[in-house]
Amino acid sequence: MSTLKNALTVHQNKLIAAGLMVVSGSSFAEGTGAAAAFTAVGAQVTEYEGYTWPVILSVTGAFIGIKLFKKFVNRAV
Repeated sequence: MSTLKNALTVHQNKLIAAGLMVVSGSSFAEGTGAAAAFTAVGAQVTEYEGYTWPVILSVTGAFIGIKLFKKFVNRAV
């Protein structure tokens, strides 16, 4: 818990600045090119979400398969 508190204390100014940028989004983004940066980041996030779904589904399927295997093996014994 103290590590989290220390990290928040150290990065407090960065977190506040990021929050202000999000809140004031359009007025901040018009003159600085930040709109293009936010669009690029949004596109990357969408792309990475597409990559994660097959992994999530295969891991979930593996856990379900392992659980069912253990269930049937315990009943057979």
